[in-house]
Amino acid sequence: MARHVAERLGENPNLTAVVGGDFNVGETDLAKSGTDPADDRTDGYDDTHALLAGGLVDGLRLRSLTREMGNTYCDTRGDGVFPYPGVGAIDVLYVGGAEAERFGEASRGRDTFGSDRYPVWAERAP
Repeated sequence: MARHVAERLGENPNLTAVVGGDFNVGETDLAKSGTDPADDRTDGYDDTHALLAGGLVDGLRLRSLTREMGNTYCDTRGDGVFPYPGVGAIDVLYVGGAEAERFGEASRGRDTFGSDRYPVWAERAP
Protein backbone atom coordinates (compact mmCIF):
# COMPACT_ATOMS: atom_id res chain seq x y z
CA MET A 1 0.00 0.00 0.00
CA ALA A 2 2.75 2.48 0.94
CA ARG A 3 4.61 1.84 -2.31
CA HIS A 4 1.41 2.34 -4.32
CA VAL A 5 0.68 5.66 -2.57
CA ALA A 6 4.29 6.83 -3.02
CA GLU A 7 4.18 5.96 -6.73
CA ARG A 8 0.86 7.75 -7.32
CA LEU A 9 1.98 10.88 -5.46
CA GLY A 10 5.28 10.84 -7.36
CA GLU A 11 3.51 10.57 -10.72
CA ASN A 12 1.04 13.38 -10.05
CA PRO A 13 2.14 16.38 -7.94
CA ASN A 14 -1.47 17.64 -7.84
CA LEU A 15 -2.76 14.50 -6.17
CA THR A 16 -3.76 14.24 -2.51
CA ALA A 17 -3.92 10.81 -0.89
CA VAL A 18 -5.87 9.84 2.21
CA VAL A 19 -5.18 6.43 3.73
CA GLY A 20 -7.32 5.16 6.56
CA GLY A 21 -8.29 2.02 8.31
CA ASP A 22 -8.24 -0.24 11.31
CA PHE A 23 -4.54 -0.93 11.84
CA ASN A 24 -5.01 -2.85 15.12
CA VAL A 25 -1.81 -1.32 16.48
CA GLY A 26 -1.90 2.11 18.04
CA GLU A 27 0.39 4.61 16.42
CA THR A 28 1.63 5.76 19.84
CA ASP A 29 2.01 2.21 21.19
CA LEU A 30 5.81 2.13 21.06
CA ALA A 31 5.95 -1.45 22.31
CA LYS A 32 4.15 -2.66 19.17
CA SER A 33 4.63 0.02 16.53
CA GLY A 34 8.07 -0.56 15.07
CA THR A 35 10.23 1.62 12.89
CA ASP A 36 12.49 -1.00 11.32
CA PRO A 37 10.56 -3.67 9.39
CA ALA A 38 13.69 -5.82 9.02
CA ASP A 39 14.10 -6.05 12.79
CA ASP A 40 10.42 -6.09 13.61
CA ARG A 41 9.18 -8.67 11.12
CA THR A 42 9.12 -11.45 13.70
CA ASP A 43 7.32 -9.63 16.51
CA GLY A 44 3.85 -10.37 15.13
CA TYR A 45 2.85 -6.71 14.88
CA ASP A 46 2.22 -4.51 11.88
CA ASP A 47 4.69 -1.76 10.97
CA THR A 48 2.21 0.09 8.77
CA HIS A 49 2.58 3.33 10.73
CA ALA A 50 6.31 3.44 10.03
CA LEU A 51 5.80 2.46 6.39
CA LEU A 52 3.29 5.28 5.79
CA ALA A 53 4.87 8.06 7.83
CA GLY A 54 8.51 7.18 8.44
CA GLY A 55 10.00 7.63 4.98
CA LEU A 56 10.87 3.92 4.77
CA VAL A 57 9.17 3.38 1.40
CA ASP A 58 10.44 5.64 -1.38
CA GLY A 59 10.62 8.56 1.09
CA LEU A 60 6.86 8.51 1.75
CA ARG A 61 5.96 10.62 4.78
CA LEU A 62 2.22 10.91 5.20
CA ARG A 63 0.90 13.05 8.06
CA SER A 64 -1.23 11.39 10.70
CA LEU A 65 -4.55 13.04 11.43
CA THR A 66 -5.22 10.78 14.42
CA ARG A 67 -1.92 10.67 16.35
CA GLU A 68 -3.12 12.91 19.19
CA MET A 69 -6.66 11.54 19.24
CA GLY A 70 -6.31 8.96 21.97
CA ASN A 71 -8.03 5.60 22.00
CA THR A 72 -10.53 4.59 19.35
CA TYR A 73 -11.15 1.16 20.86
CA CYS A 74 -13.95 1.34 23.41
CA ASP A 75 -14.76 -0.38 26.68
CA THR A 76 -16.26 -3.66 25.53
CA ARG A 77 -16.47 -5.27 28.96
CA GLY A 78 -18.95 -2.75 30.32
CA ASP A 79 -16.90 -1.99 33.44
CA GLY A 80 -15.82 1.51 32.36
CA VAL A 81 -12.17 0.47 32.14
CA PHE A 82 -10.43 0.78 28.80
CA PRO A 83 -8.78 -2.61 28.13
CA TYR A 84 -5.66 -1.25 26.39
CA PRO A 85 -4.57 2.04 27.98
CA GLY A 86 -1.98 4.16 26.23
CA VAL A 87 -2.07 2.54 22.81
CA GLY A 88 -3.62 5.52 21.04
CA ALA A 89 -5.83 5.36 18.00
CA ILE A 90 -5.88 2.04 16.18
CA ASP A 91 -8.37 3.39 13.64
CA VAL A 92 -6.32 5.97 11.82
CA LEU A 93 -6.17 8.46 8.96
CA TYR A 94 -3.05 9.58 7.10
CA VAL A 95 -2.83 12.26 4.40
CA GLY A 96 -0.17 13.42 1.98
CA GLY A 97 0.25 15.29 -1.25
CA ALA A 98 -0.80 18.58 -2.75
CA GLU A 99 -3.64 19.49 -0.40
CA ALA A 100 -2.60 17.61 2.72
CA GLU A 101 -2.35 20.80 4.78
CA ARG A 102 -6.02 21.52 4.11
CA PHE A 103 -6.99 18.60 6.34
CA GLY A 104 -7.46 19.28 10.02
CA GLU A 105 -6.88 16.85 12.84
CA ALA A 106 -9.35 13.98 12.83
CA SER A 107 -12.36 13.79 15.13
CA ARG A 108 -13.69 10.79 17.01
CA GLY A 109 -17.36 9.96 17.34
CA ARG A 110 -19.07 9.54 20.69
CA ASP A 111 -21.18 6.50 19.84
CA THR A 112 -19.95 3.17 18.58
CA PHE A 113 -23.25 2.17 16.97
CA GLY A 114 -22.73 -1.43 18.11
CA SER A 115 -19.06 -1.63 17.14
CA ASP A 116 -16.07 -2.02 19.46
CA ARG A 117 -14.56 1.11 17.85
CA TYR A 118 -15.40 4.75 17.65
CA PRO A 119 -15.69 6.23 14.15
CA VAL A 120 -13.03 8.71 13.04
CA TRP A 121 -13.21 11.37 10.33
CA ALA A 122 -11.41 14.44 9.08
CA GLU A 123 -12.56 17.48 7.17
CA ARG A 124 -10.83 19.19 4.29
CA ALA A 125 -10.94 22.97 4.32
CA PRO A 126 -12.38 24.54 1.15
